[in-house]
Amino acid sequence: MTLPKVITNAVSAWHDQNGDVPCTADNGKIELMELFRRLFPRKTNVQADFAIKYQVRRVRAIIQPESTRNQFVKKVIGDPTSESSTEMKLRNAISNPIWNPIWNPINAARRKEELNAAALAFYQVNGDHPILSPEEVQAKAWKIISEIIPELAGLTLKQLLTLNYNFTFYAGETKRTLYDEALRWLTERGANLPEGQQYNGQSNRPVLLWNDGSTITMKTAIEQHGFQSVVVYESTYLFDATRVEDAIQTYFQDRLPLGTHKLWRCVAKGRHHDENDCLENSINVYKVFITYSRQVQEKLRLRELKINY
Repeated sequence: MTLPKVITNAVSAWHDQNGDVPCTADNGKIELMELFRRLFPRKTNVQADFAIKYQVRRVRAIIQPESTRNQFVKKVIGDPTSESSTEMKLRNAISNPIWNPIWNPINAARRKEELNAAALAFYQVNGDHPILSPEEVQAKAWKIISEIIPELAGLTLKQLLTLNYNFTFYAGETKRTLYDEALRWLTERGANLPEGQQYNGQSNRPVLLWNDGSTITMKTAIEQHGFQSVVVYESTYLFDATRVEDAIQTYFQDRLPLGTHKLWRCVAKGRHHDENDCLENSINVYKVFITYSRQVQEKLRLRELKINY
């Protein structure tokens, strides 16, 4: 569990004051545990004790090497503990490339399923009209993929991907205007926030960059790289719009490698419901859009641009 900064800061302050010594009831442990219990009232004293001990070991060096268990390498006084950021970075450098590709998709899918279930329950109880069924979601997504979109030179997405090697696109969803949002994914402020989170300085990792690694402004994307956008679906429910967006992205996810024709790394992970959708005077309208360019592929080949994998 990731602890709030108020706790980690308190432990760091304790360490600054006391140095590399045991954390006991006589020098501040009780106050640290009480802080933990105030923030997590359902946790037991045993859990609070464990959490504080762990956090102390993260900031304090080895003080009792003689207590090291036999199966572990014994360190010397002053060495970083196994819970320290230094040691954890070393372990993560080895384990993350192995386990992240396995567990990240599993955890993301599990979290997404939980969010979908919560959103479904919310709209079923509070909504003033039915949400789309899974079959209707797939049907609307397939219509967008397979039927002619006048703004796309009178072709379908499937035809463009087959006939126009240079066609590159991004599928997204927004409540804002296309002017504000259709190219937001190119910026560092374009982060998709998980359900329940507010913007607090999170940064986006733009998928398309200038070849020197600098970001592309939305104005430049339009004026120099020919990006245009078109709305392909609208709904007064965020849940329906995000599921249509999800279905479009899922269809192309494994069919198109990143940077060939599609400009998203993974299927959307953003919010699934908005309580304001069900207010009597709600004016919420969510748009699923396609942002596209017929110049990006050539500029990638010329190394004017690059994909930020």
